[in-house]
Amino acid sequence: MERGDASSTNADWMSQLPEELWGTPLWDLAIPGSHDSMSYCLDTHSPVLGSESFMLQFLDRLTRALSMCQIKCI
Repeated sequence: MERGDASSTNADWMSQLPEELWGTPLWDLAIPGSHDSMSYCLDTHSPVLGSESFMLQFLDRLTRALSMCQIKCI
């Protein structure tokens, strides 16, 4: 892809969405960098939402527990 201004390089960004998202209303998409995506405040300490799958919540708790153990053990 050639370098250009943001409007020319991202003009067709919706055409690159996976097919399963084609029917999703635009207001239901979390678009990184947009003011409503809530991605501006995410970091490694951000919690996983309770509405996420059990496995994702479990892995979040597990990694937090392991990181606390490593801090205390070092």
